[in-house]
Amino acid sequence: MKTLINFISLLVVCCSYAQDPQLFQYNWRLESIITDTNSFIPDSNPDPNTGTFNHIVFHNQNDGVPYYFQFGVYGSVLGDNLIFSNNQSFVISSITLTLGESSSASGFLVDYFLFEDQLNDVIYNPFYYTFTTQNNTIYLDITNSEGSVATFYDNVLSQEEFLRQKVKVYPNPVVDKLFIESNQTNIQELLIYDLSGRIVLKQDSLENYQFDVSKLRQGIYILKIYTSHGEVQKKLIKK
Repeated sequence: MKTLINFISLLVVCCSYAQDPQLFQYNWRLESIITDTNSFIPDSNPDPNTGTFNHIVFHNQNDGVPYYFQFGVYGSVLGDNLIFSNNQSFVISSITLTLGESSSASGFLVDYFLFEDQLNDVIYNPFYYTFTTQNNTIYLDITNSEGSVATFYDNVLSQEEFLRQKVKVYPNPVVDKLFIESNQTNIQELLIYDLSGRIVLKQDSLENYQFDVSKLRQGIYILKIYTSHGEVQKKLIKK
């Protein structure tokens, strides 16, 4: 293990090209890192208390905070300002390592996969990413410019099931104020339909996570929530 004492600013260049939303939907666990000369297979039962929490998480931009990623817990690798291209790739301008004792996975990722020449801050840019699905597992392959591949995986959820877990609506039945909370996805529009399919209420944005439905008559409605990851539909009962 290596003790990482210095902070290097990590600016991972990010642009307005479309990036695949699947990057942000999953908590990607490391399966392997394969290079021409070395390979790394993590412990199958990592212990987060010793800094071997070998996941990479990509975070969407929000409220002026740019895209970024984090790998590991102690001695973690951080990336800010990711710049995506329209060919499923991104560029990293510099790497930040937090203080503390790094896990062997973090050390290998930095030494053999991210940096071509760590002393001179030369990075293996660009990085390409692809997805494959087998049974109930989705795999993320990230390939650097040298052809080395880091493979991550997570359990597959359908898009609607993902949104159902990330978007919470309460109370239901509702009298006047409907509260809508979302995690890892931005709410863009809310529509309420009656059972004939007619739009009876619409709201483009939420204020304090509230949706005023006091003007609705008592009955059963369909609530459609449009988010940055797609739409989810819920039955709504107005009392």
